Amino acid sequence: MATVEALLKRLNSDFLDLIAVRSELNDLSYNDDKYDEIEEEVQDFEDTFLEKYGKLLDKIILKIHAHYCPDIESLLPTAYIAKKYLQSPINEGEYEVSPKDGIVLNTIFDDAQMRPIKVNLTILPSPFRFVMFAKGDAKVIWNEQTPEVFSFETLD
Repeated sequence: MATVEALLKRLNSDFLDLIAVRSELNDLSYNDDKYDEIEEEVQDFEDTFLEKYGKLLDKIILKIHAHYCPDIESLLPTAYIAKKYLQSPINEGEYEVSPKDGIVLNTIFDDAQMRPIKVNLTILPSPFRFVMFAKGDAKVIWNEQTPEVFSFETLD
């Protein structure tokens, strides 16, 4: 059995491959001759990604939803992927996304007017992590370095 570290390294690498193919598709217009071919490639990548990591990611997502928004049903892990990833101009190997990307959720936490706080939940690579964006702030809510919140041991 592979170590957790090796599994996360493969997960991150496969995720980077997936977002590279999605980015290639996003750069094409519908009229481009390669669009259908690349779209099928994206679907194949997503299917393979879900076959390899879907159960693990589902467990993580269910834990996140249980903690932050228990009344909202979780979606397929691929739904949490941002529409566009940009390589960070500051930190080599890191990626940035729009705070409006990912899935919009209303959390169980309240703002000053006692309204649920609306957040965007998305996945980022390098390291692979789930990030929540709310009111201009970004918070990593799961990665391999946050075991006190969501560890592999508590996902079983």
